[in-house]
Amino acid sequence: MYFKINRPITDKFPNMGMINIFGDFFLEEGDEGFEKYKSEHYINIPILPDCGYPRQAELQSQYEPPIEEVLLYEQWLSELPKEYKYNSFCTHAIQFEPDVTEEEILWCFEWALALTHQNYLIDDLCCVNTGKLVNQNIGYSAHKAWHELIKQTPENDLSEEMLLAKQKIIDANIKIENLKEVDFTTVETIAVYNVRN
Repeated sequence: MYFKINRPITDKFPNMGMINIFGDFFLEEGDEGFEKYKSEHYINIPILPDCGYPRQAELQSQYEPPIEEVLLYEQWLSELPKEYKYNSFCTHAIQFEPDVTEEEILWCFEWALALTHQNYLIDDLCCVNTGKLVNQNIGYSAHKAWHELIKQTPENDLSEEMLLAKQKIIDANIKIENLKEVDFTTVETIAVYNVRN
């Protein structure tokens, strides 16, 4: 088993001081459940040229492109050469505080990989536990309302708690930009993690 941290690192809820990192999980031959994984996730996909779709501008010029443009794109896609590749069996997002270290990120994804593999084997990727989802709503609407209030409050009227929340947003945005450049396969760590490019 291994994981790839290969998604842009962004704040799922912009400007609220947290970092969301996405990782894709893969199985390898010899892993438990590999035959099921192979039958579900070994797919034939087109090899996209570096230049991309020649009529991309026309396709994206309107909110809903004309059906003719969509059909031209689908025809172009169907005529490309194809190759078999493994899709991930699961993509997972983990939310972190801005002071997270690169090794802490790797440790969390290593832990999630093992747990998600167990859930995949029992066809339960939603992590249902005693009738409840483990990945529950974290009160996003209240969090959003708090940050809207901070934005609307004049700087001189911000409480100490509001000032700390505002600084956390700045710290998170700086961390997000720095993490975009990280090759997680080269991070120096104490443990060995199943991370790949």
